[in-house]
Amino acid sequence: DDPHLARTAQCPGRHVFRYAVLPHAGDWQAADVWSAAERFNTPLLAAQHTPTRHGRRPRAGSFLEIDPPGVQVGAIKASESGAGVVVRLFNPRDAAARVRVRLGGGYAGPAPADAPLDRARTADVLPDGPGVPWRAVRQVTLEERERAALAPDGDGWVTVVVPPRGIETVE
Repeated sequence: DDPHLARTAQCPGRHVFRYAVLPHAGDWQAADVWSAAERFNTPLLAAQHTPTRHGRRPRAGSFLEIDPPGVQVGAIKASESGAGVVVRLFNPRDAAARVRVRLGGGYAGPAPADAPLDRARTADVLPDGPGVPWRAVRQVTLEERERAALAPDGDGWVTVVVPPRGIETVE
């Protein structure tokens, strides 16, 4: 151990690491090792919402649904315009993936209130019903410039093709 080297490293201090070994048959793609690694590195976080005057939501649900599940989520964030949500997908495999994506069950949530006081008062209130469907869904570049308009089906799903070892972004 060189004490000078320890002081000049980019990550000084004590570190703790976790490792995992995943025995599997076939290659890493057939065994879906990438998804297992994502589950290991990013454990599930659960959240609960209290009942409101409109009733209760189902006990199980998902903010983001991807079918089939082999494509990885690289980011979920507010769009640069502030008017939507961006979902970035990464395909680690050697073949293109045709993926269906649905955000919020196909609904953008309740229509936003115009007045700041109304927005604050209703921020944690579940809507009466599913909310309003997404007005527009589009495939965008990493800079969030539109590449193609996407048409959600009746259940709010859109389909994108993610190239092999490639990235696609949906807003």
